[in-house]
Amino acid sequence: MFQDIGTIDFGGDWQGKIADALAEASFLVVVMTPAYFRSQWCVEELLRFRAREQALGRSDLIFPIHYMNIDKIDPSDRESCLDCRVWDILRGRQELDLRDIQQIDLERSPAVWSRVGGLARAIQSALQPAIISSYFNDTLRSKYFRNLLAHSREF
Repeated sequence: MFQDIGTIDFGGDWQGKIADALAEASFLVVVMTPAYFRSQWCVEELLRFRAREQALGRSDLIFPIHYMNIDKIDPSDRESCLDCRVWDILRGRQELDLRDIQQIDLERSPAVWSRVGGLARAIQSALQPAIISSYFNDTLRSKYFRNLLAHSREF
């Protein structure tokens, strides 16, 4: 799993590292916040990954998470949304809505684990086709996904 914070060393070529990671990514999880839609880099990353998704003939590899209220964003206003295509891509997908559980203890809440488990199952389902690469088979077998799926079924 690639995350730009903690994965790129101080002084490293972050733009190159992110481009490489997106070119190899199995899927993209987007946490939608008002700042996300105003970020030039987030916009570019999503559009780049969407192009990859389309090149693979897929439309199920981007997973939006609705974490903060974005209902007041006007996609036609560049002050609140740099590129309306990003809005259209993300809002056109089934999202995981976590707005109502922001203040809940994330480690102990059955509601949180149930929803995260649903996300894990959606990712697993999207990765089942062998079209993408054999890398995904290792990802699906990873301890992280097994634990996440097992934990989500407890609730």
